[in-house]
Amino acid sequence: MKIKIFTIISLIAAVLCYIFPFLTFKDYKSINGFYLITSLFKRKELHKLTENIQTYVFTSTSVPLLVTFLLFITAIALVVYYHFGKSSKALSGALGAVICAVISYGIQLSNSQTSITDFFGTILLELKTGDGNTIFKTSDITSQTGLGAKLLVIVSFVSLIFVAVLKIMDTRERNKGDNIQTPWTMAIKQFKRNKLAIVGLFLISFLIIICFYGPVFSKYPLLKTDIIMAKLKPGPGHLLGTDSSGRDILTRLMYGGRISITVALLPYCWKYFWVLL
Repeated sequence: MKIKIFTIISLIAAVLCYIFPFLTFKDYKSINGFYLITSLFKRKELHKLTENIQTYVFTSTSVPLLVTFLLFITAIALVVYYHFGKSSKALSGALGAVICAVISYGIQLSNSQTSITDFFGTILLELKTGDGNTIFKTSDITSQTGLGAKLLVIVSFVSLIFVAVLKIMDTRERNKGDNIQTPWTMAIKQFKRNKLAIVGLFLISFLIIICFYGPVFSKYPLLKTDIIMAKLKPGPGHLLGTDSSGRDILTRLMYGGRISITVALLPYCWKYFWVLL
């Protein structure tokens, strides 16, 4: 019973993450998750907190973030239905929804190219010309990922663990006393015997999580240089130090790891896609 309650609480917590800031700016009001998913592809001016500062406009491109939100809502409904209806299929659907939600959020965070704002949209500097027309230029505004964006990563994986544990417990309860061996159960037993395979699975999972979700915890853009901060030794501010141009090495490794992992896994994904077909 407790695991069901904790599962529902974790899923609700994932939805509540959207009320917290996802992007924060100096001298401008922060942007929360609900703003991102309800203002898709709409160019809106950032709210100024002080006078005599430049005008910036933000356009949300957070479609995967909206999908993530809807999937968590779906998972909550399915777990609640399982709680009252005892439907194993509902729990399987909830597990699938949470897995897809985690992947969807990873896709959203993979949208970043050079700056943190690329995670969720684009920012342009709005300027007025002498003849009264409005033009937009590339933004150089300083931004950071907010509490909501970081919490959603943590809560998403916690929710995934709880739903998976609940599914395992439900499966064991239903198959209690049943000694029928399926190909899946035999494969899992064989996999458990191989310690190196288990270690390899954890290492690959760790690298995927770090590379695709880790950049949201970094406050350093990918390409911004700062000669004053060049060649710093590893420390609290830069865990792996900085390079000769003052760029954070850990941040660059995470972005670079995305490309390496994608190139490495794509042939296997393509191969098994055709096998399934």
